[in-house]
Amino acid sequence: MPSRFDLERFVCDVLHRHDPIHIGLRLDEYDLEVRLIVDQLGAVRSVEQLRTSIHKIFVSCFGALSAGEANRYSAVTNEIWSFLALTRRH
Repeated sequence: MPSRFDLERFVCDVLHRHDPIHIGLRLDEYDLEVRLIVDQLGAVRSVEQLRTSIHKIFVSCFGALSAGEANRYSAVTNEIWSFLALTRRH
């Protein structure tokens, strides 16, 4: 399993590339959300759980209107889930 630092760096990169709520590319913009997502990674058991968790984090941090629908986080979720699956094999 990667270190927490590596997980945070990866999740941060994914969020910045996908920018799910279109807030721009300020490097620290998603710092809180990154930490909250990484906190949840050990507890989620499926890609659907991860998407729900990420969506709830964004709703909590930015409000339901800004966060949008859960499917907005599918690309982010799939990339993080694939990374976790790959790192768990090694």
